[in-house]
Order: sequence, then structure tokens, then C-alpha cells
Amino acid sequence: MRPEAMEDSRRAWERVREVARIVDEATTLAGEFLSNREELIDAADQAVEPLLDEYFDILPIEKTLIDDTLRLIIPSLRPSQKKRIVPTIYPSNPEQRANYTEQLCQTLNAWSKNRQYVVRGQTLGPQYYQKEKQLYFPHNVFSIPIAPSAVLSN
Repeated sequence: MRPEAMEDSRRAWERVREVARIVDEATTLAGEFLSNREELIDAADQAVEPLLDEYFDILPIEKTLIDDTLRLIIPSLRPSQKKRIVPTIYPSNPEQRANYTEQLCQTLNAWSKNRQYVVRGQTLGPQYYQKEKQLYFPHNVFSIPIAPSAVLSN
């Protein structure tokens, strides 16, 4: 969307100019002898990202979905000989499952028109251990659901 079409076009143009300044500065520094291009790109990326989020009015829940897509979905769709680990089939850890359950319950409760009921969640996941870059699963684990389960209650 063009800056002049935004609700606050003045603010949108400020964001565009700031992003351009950061990219131009990084480009100039990257051209210098013995510059650390990777570090410059990372710094520019970190500086530009919040400005783009603001420009496109990205909500925190949308940001989570975008980050998950970039971090998990895309690498899982394009595995290579160099990157054999496919993130979407790699087992989740208890913290990831707890975060997922909390986010899911908050989202469902926010959508609910009937506030009499509240969605609460509980996660169950595989127990595994890692040895020399291999994952080992006890045989009895597979009867336990990996995905979080939401429970309706009063």
C-alpha cells in the first residue's frame, strides 16, 4: 500500500524515509573494506522490522504467525541436503507446547461471544531424549497426543 493511501500518510512517509535511510547506510557500510556484511545486514534487519510492522499495522498475533511461518513452515517446505532437519516434524518441548496452548486459548476466548464458558488447555507431549544428534522415543509415547487439547469448562 502506498504511503499516501494510508490513514496517517505523514507517519507512513516518515517510516518509508527511515527504512530507506537504514538500508542506504547499511549498503554504504557494507561496501567498505573488511566490513562485516552479515552483521550489518542483521543490524539493518532488526532496525527495519519494527518500522515495517508499524507501517503495515501488523498486530502481535499476526506477528507471531509471520514469525512461525518464516522460522518453521518455510524451512519445512524446503529441506535440503545441507539442512536435513525439518522443523515441523521435530518434537516440541514443554515450553513450546505451553506457549502454543496459552496463545490458542487466549485467541479462542477473545473470539467467544458467550463469556459464560472459558477455553482452558492442557498439553501432553512426547518424552524423548537426544543422543549424538539422534532423537530416541520410548515405545509407549505414541499413545499420547502431541497436539495441545483444549478443554471447555465453566
